[in-house]
Amino acid sequence: ILANAECVVGAEFLCAAQGLDFLRPLKPGRGVLSAYELLRRHVTHLEEDRVLRHDLDRILPLLEDGSLLAAAEGVAGPLA
Repeated sequence: ILANAECVVGAEFLCAAQGLDFLRPLKPGRGVLSAYELLRRHVTHLEEDRVLRHDLDRILPLLEDGSLLAAAEGVAGPLA
């Protein structure tokens, strides 16, 4: 169950990053921007259809080790 939930959260992060790309030139808050920049260092913007499993495999470790959370909290302060 946990592995499936991680994939769902990972897919949500991919969708959120894609959405931020489409909202340019608007900018998100500092915490979201920091997490977005980290994610984009590992996964590029989706220009054409592709298998997203490879993208998930690149960002799931960032969720599991807390890197995305640390990126956001590093500039925005504790979120919990």
